[in-house]
Amino acid sequence: MVRLTSRSFLHVLPELVVGNFDHPFYAQVTELNRGEVTFQSLEGGEGTLPRNVAAERVVSTKEVTQSGQLSYLRRPVAVPEAGQVHFGQVVQVDGDQVVVRSGGLEFVAAMGSASLVARIIAFILQHVRFNLDE
Repeated sequence: MVRLTSRSFLHVLPELVVGNFDHPFYAQVTELNRGEVTFQSLEGGEGTLPRNVAAERVVSTKEVTQSGQLSYLRRPVAVPEAGQVHFGQVVQVDGDQVVVRSGGLEFVAAMGSASLVARIIAFILQHVRFNLDE
Protein backbone atom coordinates (compact mmCIF):
# COMPACT_ATOMS: atom_id res chain seq x y z
CA MET A 1 0.00 0.00 0.00
CA VAL A 2 1.21 3.48 -0.88
CA ARG A 3 1.46 6.06 1.94
CA LEU A 4 -0.19 9.49 1.85
CA THR A 5 2.41 12.26 1.43
CA SER A 6 2.41 15.85 0.22
CA ARG A 7 3.24 14.58 -3.31
CA SER A 8 0.88 11.58 -3.45
CA PHE A 9 -1.46 10.75 -6.29
CA LEU A 10 -5.09 10.02 -5.46
CA HIS A 11 -7.82 8.15 -7.33
CA VAL A 12 -10.87 10.22 -6.41
CA LEU A 13 -14.55 9.40 -6.82
CA PRO A 14 -16.79 12.40 -7.62
CA GLU A 15 -19.21 11.59 -4.81
CA LEU A 16 -16.42 12.05 -2.26
CA VAL A 17 -15.78 15.71 -3.05
CA VAL A 18 -17.73 18.91 -3.38
CA GLY A 19 -17.37 20.40 -6.82
CA ASN A 20 -18.07 19.89 -10.47
CA PHE A 21 -16.59 16.43 -11.03
CA ASP A 22 -18.74 14.00 -13.02
CA HIS A 23 -16.52 10.93 -13.16
CA PRO A 24 -13.60 9.37 -11.23
CA PHE A 25 -10.27 11.12 -11.73
CA TYR A 26 -6.63 11.14 -10.69
CA ALA A 27 -5.34 14.04 -8.63
CA GLN A 28 -2.10 15.09 -6.99
CA VAL A 29 -1.93 16.30 -3.41
CA THR A 30 -0.94 19.97 -3.23
CA GLU A 31 -1.34 20.52 0.50
CA LEU A 32 -1.47 18.11 3.41
CA ASN A 33 -2.96 19.43 6.65
CA ARG A 34 -3.83 17.69 9.90
CA GLY A 35 -7.45 16.97 8.97
CA GLU A 36 -7.74 17.89 5.30
CA VAL A 37 -5.97 17.30 2.00
CA THR A 38 -6.04 19.76 -0.90
CA PHE A 39 -5.59 18.29 -4.38
CA GLN A 40 -5.29 19.32 -8.03
CA SER A 41 -7.13 17.10 -10.50
CA LEU A 42 -4.98 15.96 -13.44
CA GLU A 43 -7.98 16.76 -15.66
CA GLY A 44 -8.38 20.28 -14.24
CA GLY A 45 -10.01 21.59 -11.10
CA GLU A 46 -9.14 21.36 -7.46
CA GLY A 47 -10.77 20.36 -4.22
CA THR A 48 -10.34 19.00 -0.73
CA LEU A 49 -10.89 15.69 1.02
CA PRO A 50 -10.81 14.66 4.65
CA ARG A 51 -7.34 13.26 5.36
CA ASN A 52 -8.65 9.79 6.30
CA VAL A 53 -10.57 9.54 3.01
CA ALA A 54 -7.55 10.70 1.00
CA ALA A 55 -5.38 8.08 2.72
CA GLU A 56 -7.70 5.36 1.37
CA ARG A 57 -7.51 6.75 -2.20
CA VAL A 58 -3.70 6.88 -2.62
CA VAL A 59 -2.38 5.17 -5.76
CA SER A 60 1.08 4.61 -7.21
CA THR A 61 2.72 6.90 -9.74
CA LYS A 62 2.97 3.83 -11.99
CA GLU A 63 -0.83 3.42 -12.07
CA VAL A 64 -1.32 7.08 -12.99
CA THR A 65 1.35 6.92 -15.70
CA GLN A 66 0.05 3.67 -17.22
CA SER A 67 -3.48 5.05 -17.43
CA GLY A 68 -2.28 8.13 -19.28
CA GLN A 69 -3.37 10.20 -16.26
CA LEU A 70 -7.01 9.43 -17.05
CA SER A 71 -9.08 7.27 -14.73
CA TYR A 72 -10.70 4.35 -16.52
CA LEU A 73 -13.04 3.60 -13.59
CA ARG A 74 -16.72 3.65 -14.68
CA ARG A 75 -15.67 4.43 -18.27
CA PRO A 76 -17.02 2.62 -21.35
CA VAL A 77 -14.32 0.57 -23.08
CA ALA A 78 -13.55 -1.96 -25.79
CA VAL A 79 -11.15 -4.71 -24.70
CA PRO A 80 -9.66 -7.67 -26.59
CA GLU A 81 -10.05 -10.90 -24.62
CA ALA A 82 -9.65 -14.53 -25.73
CA GLY A 83 -9.65 -13.68 -29.45
CA GLN A 84 -12.69 -11.43 -29.22
CA VAL A 85 -13.46 -7.75 -28.62
CA HIS A 86 -15.75 -7.07 -25.67
CA PHE A 87 -17.54 -3.78 -25.01
CA GLY A 88 -18.40 -2.85 -21.45
CA GLN A 89 -17.67 -0.69 -18.43
CA VAL A 90 -14.64 -0.66 -16.15
CA VAL A 91 -15.86 -1.54 -12.65
CA GLN A 92 -12.50 -1.75 -10.90
CA VAL A 93 -8.95 -0.48 -11.40
CA ASP A 94 -6.10 -2.30 -9.69
CA GLY A 95 -2.64 -1.08 -10.61
CA ASP A 96 -2.10 -1.83 -14.29
CA GLN A 97 -5.22 -3.99 -14.61
CA VAL A 98 -8.92 -3.23 -15.03
CA VAL A 99 -11.98 -5.34 -14.34
CA VAL A 100 -14.51 -4.95 -17.15
CA ARG A 101 -18.19 -5.86 -16.92
CA SER A 102 -19.56 -6.84 -20.30
CA GLY A 103 -22.89 -8.50 -20.99
CA GLY A 104 -23.24 -9.70 -17.39
CA LEU A 105 -19.72 -11.15 -17.26
CA GLU A 106 -16.62 -9.72 -15.60
CA PHE A 107 -13.03 -10.26 -16.67
CA VAL A 108 -9.60 -8.81 -15.93
CA ALA A 109 -7.60 -7.09 -18.67
CA ALA A 110 -4.41 -5.08 -18.89
CA MET A 111 -5.15 -1.36 -18.66
CA GLY A 112 -3.09 -0.80 -21.79
CA SER A 113 -5.40 -3.05 -23.82
CA ALA A 114 -8.56 -1.09 -22.96
CA SER A 115 -9.70 1.58 -25.41
CA LEU A 116 -12.22 4.24 -24.44
CA VAL A 117 -15.38 4.24 -26.56
CA ALA A 118 -18.58 6.27 -26.61
CA ARG A 119 -20.98 5.28 -23.83
CA ILE A 120 -23.75 4.45 -26.31
CA ILE A 121 -21.43 2.11 -28.25
CA ALA A 122 -20.52 0.14 -25.12
CA PHE A 123 -24.19 -0.04 -24.12
CA ILE A 124 -25.45 -1.25 -27.51
CA LEU A 125 -22.61 -3.73 -28.08
CA GLN A 126 -22.20 -5.14 -24.55
CA HIS A 127 -23.90 -8.42 -25.54
CA VAL A 128 -22.16 -8.71 -28.92
CA ARG A 129 -18.75 -10.37 -29.40
CA PHE A 130 -16.55 -9.61 -32.39
CA ASN A 131 -13.76 -11.98 -33.41
CA LEU A 132 -10.40 -10.27 -33.70
CA ASP A 133 -9.75 -12.16 -36.94
CA GLU A 134 -12.67 -10.51 -38.73
